[in-house]
Amino acid sequence: MNRVTYACVLALAALLARPACAQLASSTWPKFHRDCANTGQGVYGGAGSELTWTYAAPGAIGSAPVIGADGSVYFACDDGNLYALTGGGVKLWSAACNCLGASSPAIGSDGTIYVGSGNPYLYAYNPNGTLKWRQSIAARVTSSINISPSGVLYFGCSNGIVYAVGTDGSTRWTF
Repeated sequence: MNRVTYACVLALAALLARPACAQLASSTWPKFHRDCANTGQGVYGGAGSELTWTYAAPGAIGSAPVIGADGSVYFACDDGNLYALTGGGVKLWSAACNCLGASSPAIGSDGTIYVGSGNPYLYAYNPNGTLKWRQSIAARVTSSINISPSGVLYFGCSNGIVYAVGTDGSTRWTF
């Protein structure tokens, strides 16, 4: 095998090894660390030099914000609410979910926002802020939500258990 063929095979293998993100929202930052490969790298080449807006949340924000396909920004706050802001920083809605700001939300391909809480539940919200469903979990959700290409939500809890939950709220397995 010559060098050119070998290089082409390696490049193809690298492309095929990249995880598919079919179940994530097609936005610039739909989950913690941005993409299925958890690169944490934006598409715009770094931070800009000017602050464009701020929002004074009523509590500390321990979660990473995520961005929906329409530019809306979602974050969990330790006041127990999930917040939705416009891309310009204006509050759209908030929903009480006892999220405590520890779990970063994730946005599904259909726009559903998933967030863990401390009460202990996993919540799914429609983009307009209405509750889609909530699933009882045995302990407080302490990790950010990750969505697999097949549509399974993965997260860890304070009891040391990893959960796999379908986008309909059904528990697939625990470990």
